[in-house]
Amino acid sequence: MILNVRPSQYHADFQCALGYLGVKVVPCPVLSLLELPWSAQGLQNFDALIVTSQAAIDILERKTAARHFRVYAVGPGTAGAARAAGYLDTVEGGGTAEQLLRVLDAASFRKALYVSAQNVSRDLTKDRPDRIVRQVVYDMVPTQGLTKVVIDAIRSTPRFIVPFYSPRSLQIFEALIKSHNLENSLSKAKAVVIHPRLLDDMALSWGKRLIASSPNGAGMIHAIKDNVIDLGIKSSMPEAA
Repeated sequence: MILNVRPSQYHADFQCALGYLGVKVVPCPVLSLLELPWSAQGLQNFDALIVTSQAAIDILERKTAARHFRVYAVGPGTAGAARAAGYLDTVEGGGTAEQLLRVLDAASFRKALYVSAQNVSRDLTKDRPDRIVRQVVYDMVPTQGLTKVVIDAIRSTPRFIVPFYSPRSLQIFEALIKSHNLENSLSKAKAVVIHPRLLDDMALSWGKRLIASSPNGAGMIHAIKDNVIDLGIKSSMPEAA
């Protein structure tokens, strides 16, 4: 079993990426997206956009028809979402905030708008306040409890994987585990984290802790696929001819 703690709007893509392996993917969102009031009229004051999440792209796509901006995206997943939304002039930042900042420093834009969540692991405007302005367009609201389906699955499943794409989702999930007295069940679990720094945020004892091969969505999927076989579930992929 894989517990998908990502927001519910990403579950279908996550299921599509992993469901063919023959492993059950159980939705367990620990955050829900709340779009905040924002007017796109102010975009005329900027000549570039910065995004570090697919949610920011989704909101831009709904709020404005303007696609002439050059978009600087943190990694390949966000860059792909931007291009799919019509932002064809999109520059990939390398996968981390540090690499993205190096790309931004070499860029020729005058003023860029950083479209972001309320809570971010790194506020790029604090690094480059003269060139970047931040606009908060959504918040991720914590889930108040685990569903009975998830609790029963955690208790009954011999082994399972939980992927974490952010420190906040990890912290909320561990808090929920404690609130339901499920700490001992984590001895059966593998935590897959998107970046090594998340290991420092872990407060509970896990059966195993793994780091994605690269700090992006593709690296996470790759790490999860590599560890599905250890769950004792035979893949449903066809044998190569």
